[in-house]
Amino acid sequence: MALALAKILTVTTGIDANDLSILNVTPGSQSLEAITDFLLVFLAANHLLSWLGDAQSFKAWNRPTKSVANMSMFAQRNEPISEIEYYVSQVKEYHRLQKQRHTNISLKSYRAPDEFVSELVQSSKDLQKSVDRLNLHARLYLWGWYLALPLASAAYALLL
Repeated sequence: MALALAKILTVTTGIDANDLSILNVTPGSQSLEAITDFLLVFLAANHLLSWLGDAQSFKAWNRPTKSVANMSMFAQRNEPISEIEYYVSQVKEYHRLQKQRHTNISLKSYRAPDEFVSELVQSSKDLQKSVDRLNLHARLYLWGWYLALPLASAAYALLL
């Protein structure tokens, strides 16, 4: 990014590179441009390889396990859901079964099943929202800031 931005600013502002001296060596405008272009291609390829590794890691670590939401023949459609969503549906089903089972039993010494399960369901939903926000941020970072912007900058600098 730094080299691409330096070249973009140098070309767009019209800075004359003929007078530039690096360690008391004046490479000249054409030599400097060839070196800059070579470094830009090399650094862009290096960045792309690093990005591919990060993208593979992101997909492997952040891909939710999918489970079938509804196996019923009479369901509208069988749609894959995340593991957390499946967990929420299982907790709700457990709660329904427990209510049927304990209709006539008073459990005064324990927490009410309704209260316990509703807290679990809400915690799971909050966790899913948090994961969704993190995934959005990671996608913007991975695809925009870490891929599109550096490669577009390098490509633009090479075209100048």
